[in-house]
Amino acid sequence: MDLLFMVWRAIHILLGVFWVGAIFMIAGFVGPAIADAGPDGAKVMAALVKRRVLNIVPTFAAITIVSGFWLYSRDSQGMQGPWLHSAMGMTIGAGAVLSLVAFVIGLTVMRPSTLRAVALGQS
Repeated sequence: MDLLFMVWRAIHILLGVFWVGAIFMIAGFVGPAIADAGPDGAKVMAALVKRRVLNIVPTFAAITIVSGFWLYSRDSQGMQGPWLHSAMGMTIGAGAVLSLVAFVIGLTVMRPSTLRAVALGQS
């Protein structure tokens, strides 16, 4: 294994863990806690936006997706051959499709609605 491959794999794994962990933390704990806080929850959301959480998480997600695409392309020898139709190739491909769907939903639904909620909370 060459150094570039190991670096991209480490980036993919570490940022992927951060992305998924951040989403589960926000959805499972931070969001419900903000809802329980009532009107004061808007202050917490505003603080998260101020700390650029809505920019950092999608950026890390995008880097995770790009690194995953590079790794997939490399493993499949340029998106060719029987590897794409192997169990591993199809499993990783399905994971890639699901992560792209999650990324698009996050950017087009979750991020704008969170920004609107913060704006409403501040007014």
